[in-house]
Amino acid sequence: MGGAGSLSATLSARNLKLWTDYSGSDPETGYGGDVRSDFQSQPPPTYFTLRVNLGF
Repeated sequence: MGGAGSLSATLSARNLKLWTDYSGSDPETGYGGDVRSDFQSQPPPTYFTLRVNLGF
């Protein structure tokens, strides 16, 4: 009694790199008609998530 029966870990990451040749901060923001504007817009942050599952 008291021992773990299973353990798993998952590491994921999002928004690691801009995969286009777009020179602005984020190619998916700032559409206003036919003109694209990055004024006062922030790109999505890069973040990592670690999930640990422990089964008893």
